[in-house]
Amino acid sequence: MPSAISSQERASLLANRNFVLLLLGQSCSLIGDWFFVATITIWIIETLARGQVWLPMAVGSVPLIVAIPTLLLGPFAGVFVDRWDRRVTMLWTDLMRMAGVTIFLLLTLLTTNTVWLLVSCYGILLFCACGSQFFEPAKTAILADIATPEQRPQAFGMLQQASYLAQIIGPSVSAPSIWH
Repeated sequence: MPSAISSQERASLLANRNFVLLLLGQSCSLIGDWFFVATITIWIIETLARGQVWLPMAVGSVPLIVAIPTLLLGPFAGVFVDRWDRRVTMLWTDLMRMAGVTIFLLLTLLTTNTVWLLVSCYGILLFCACGSQFFEPAKTAILADIATPEQRPQAFGMLQQASYLAQIIGPSVSAPSIWH
């Protein structure tokens, strides 16, 4: 009998249109995030700092830059997200990150100055990581709204699985995308 209840909960969660849209959207967004960070790192190694003595520092700065907003902005972002419309917050943070990445892409096509490109790499990584600090609490609050209390452990587990899968897929597809 417990397996019947478990399968009914699973079916009802996947029948929840809002959860499925959140899961699919979050999966695509996370794959894109990991793809972008890995691509930036490979680009720094292969192009921007190739053969330079400061290459290890340039590459080692990437995870540091991505972690800074978690330490400095993360504790405060949830306070603002609680006061804002969560769905709008999620949409705007992803749209702003997309716009930032698009501007960064245009910048890489328009300039060849290594210092400017490296600084802009760090800037866009910082900008995207700041957006994530607002997106994540909004996602958690929305999940509490769209899943029943019985479904929440499974829903959080499915989103965590999507996150782990994105950590594998994103960097894996970024390496072949770098052209020589």
